[in-house]
This record gives sequence, C-alpha cells and structure tokens, in this order.
Amino acid sequence: MNLFKRLNIYQKQKFPLRILLFTTLVSVLSSAAVLNYKISILQGVLAFVSVMLFLFHIRVLDESRDFKSDALNTPDSPVHNGTISLRQLLFVDFFGIVLLVGVSAYIGKYAIAVLTAIFIFTAFAWKDFFLKKSIRKSKVLYHIINSPQMLLLHLFIFVAFTGNFYLDTKMWLLMAFAYSNIFVLEVSRKISTDQERPDFKDTYNAKMGLKASVLLTYLLSLISIAFALLINLNQEVRLLYYLFLYFLLVSMVSYSCFSFVKSGGLIGGKRFILSSVLLYLALNILICIAAL
Repeated sequence: MNLFKRLNIYQKQKFPLRILLFTTLVSVLSSAAVLNYKISILQGVLAFVSVMLFLFHIRVLDESRDFKSDALNTPDSPVHNGTISLRQLLFVDFFGIVLLVGVSAYIGKYAIAVLTAIFIFTAFAWKDFFLKKSIRKSKVLYHIINSPQMLLLHLFIFVAFTGNFYLDTKMWLLMAFAYSNIFVLEVSRKISTDQERPDFKDTYNAKMGLKASVLLTYLLSLISIAFALLINLNQEVRLLYYLFLYFLLVSMVSYSCFSFVKSGGLIGGKRFILSSVLLYLALNILICIAAL
C-alpha cells in the first residue's frame, strides 16, 4: 500500500477532510467577509492552505504525544493497527512545515512572527506544558489551555489578508466568535453515550455527566450566536430578517440538546453533533452573506 492510500485511510478516521475542508473554508471566508472581501484570491488560497497544514501539524503532534495512551485506549486506530506509522505522518508533516515557512516568508514578516508563535505554542502543548497530571484532570481546563493556538490561526489569516497586526472591532469579534464556536465543536464531538467506545473514558460526559456536558455545549452555542449577531450588527444588516434566522438556529440547538439529554440514545447523539456542525457552518455563512 502506497503512502497516499495510507494517508487517505488515516484522514477518514482521524483527520476528516470532508468536514475540515468545509469548516476551514467558511472560517477563511468569514474572515474575508469582515474585511468586506477586500482581499485577492491568492491571499484566500494561501490562508486556506496554511490553516489546513497547521491543523494537520497539530493532529500529528497529538498522535505523537498520545501514542502510548492511544495504544491502550484505541488500538484499532490507523497508527496502531499498521495502516500508517507515526514516522510516515511526521515525514508528511515535515513537508507541510516547509511549505508553511515558504508561504509565511512570501506573506511577510508579520506572518513569520505568527508562525513562530504558533510553533512555540504547539511545542509546549505537545509536552502538555509540562503539567500533564494537573491539566488533564479537567477536559474543559485542558481545552482552554490548548485553544489559544486556534486564536493564533485566526490571527495568521488576518495577517495573510492585511499584512499587519491591526484588528478592528469586527475582526476582534470574529476572533471571539471563532474561539467559542470551535469550543462548541470540541465539546460536542467528545460527548457520547456509547460506553463501548474504546475512548469513552475520555469523553466529556464520562467526566462531567451528560447533562452538564450538553449544558456546556448549549451555553457555548448561545455565546457563539451572540457574537455572530454582534458581527452582523456591525455589518449593518436587516435586523428583523437576521433575528428571525437566529431564532431558528437557537430553536434547532435547543431542540437537539434537550432531546439528547432526554433520550440519551445514539440517534439523539447524532442529531446533537449534526446540529453543532450545522450551527458552525450557518453562523459563518450568515457573516459571509451579510458582507455581500
């Protein structure tokens, strides 16, 4: 089996391109939207490719950091069942890093500065900031400590678009929106009532309980909706029309969360994660449309 086939099998399980391509695309587009699309196609492409390479780099570092524990918890994962080796992933990641450095050098000194900051941060995150026993006790704390790398990724997008570090009100709001919205995806994808899952002990509900985990997702969803609405208000949209759309989104999230807690079944779980993904896409799309 050649490396491309191995990578294809790996991505389906551990780095789902069918989801990441769309979520990354709408994130890049919403970043362009708050700048009223005053960017070139090349800038958009470079930002999109860079973020995808960053995400893959983070994924590979996670594989390296959790290699021993994953061998016990998820022995059927592609890295542990012989589909692809950690060395092969690091090999691919190396070329991705080289490409990132090249893109950053082309964009300019500010992009190189952000790239350096991301690499320093991810290096510390790879070692769990040398506080593994402390920060891994709480999944919420663990995410909060690691999540600044997502903010750095968004800063990189803005630097790629503007060539400097200046952020206006809409850009700051988008950074806050992106942070909360990614938090929604992070929590929702790690909630499961399937106790047969090899990694069930690592889910949010295994540590916090189902109700508390879903409530956390619900509150984060409402915060994301609030930030998106604030961005839209700064875009001078038709308020009543957008309020109606946001009412529909709040209704969707409320129903999916309530039904999941009430049923606790697999169908409710699938509906719950689907609503989180749809919310992420819908909010970014509303920001994009408002700038047209």
